[in-house]
Amino acid sequence: MGHCENCKHWLCAVDVTYDDGSVVSSGKVLVAQRLIQLHKHPSGLGHCEKLDREFPADFGCGYFIEDSWDHTEHYRKNGEPWQHSRNDTCPECNGVGHGCGRCVGIGKVRFYDDGFVGEEKTRLHPREKKILEEKGSLIPKCIQCGKDLDIQWVSCPYCGARTNKPSPLEVIPYEPGAVQGTTDEMIMAARRRRESQSAVVADQQFVPPPAPPGEAA
Repeated sequence: MGHCENCKHWLCAVDVTYDDGSVVSSGKVLVAQRLIQLHKHPSGLGHCEKLDREFPADFGCGYFIEDSWDHTEHYRKNGEPWQHSRNDTCPECNGVGHGCGRCVGIGKVRFYDDGFVGEEKTRLHPREKKILEEKGSLIPKCIQCGKDLDIQWVSCPYCGARTNKPSPLEVIPYEPGAVQGTTDEMIMAARRRRESQSAVVADQQFVPPPAPPGEAA
């Protein structure tokens, strides 16, 4: 009977190699839309895929099939580890979302292949942020507190300052004794007054053409 160290079913590690030469052997990663649990057993130990247990190298059983391989399941992905991520439950709020500063209410965050756990405020990996800064790409910043913002935010989540200018204030004059209605009615009334005033100004600026010779003015 042969030993695990020479058996086809004895698995010691599962890892992923990237184009830049990086090797990741812990955590979970997506490979071809399949979630893979990476691991590396302590030296001299491995997992038997038949008995679903961990055994030392010198153990042997009736399922032995001789195979001289490195007992490591290898996968390959393009790019670098930080360029790959998957969405999963936020570790800070356990998916609740409400009041969470990491996932900002979404309940999920990005888990990168290099082990970094992202956040939804900027959605940037530290490497990505560094590259953007080196390239001079503009990252919106709050005009009040100076922190990085998402271009879609209308206000800063850190200090509350608006990220865009408010719409021009429309002043609705109050006339003593006038009947006040709802806000919509007051807005419509203000528009009618402006249109009426514009019409008066246009009439005052209108100069009729001179009458033809021989006709009374």
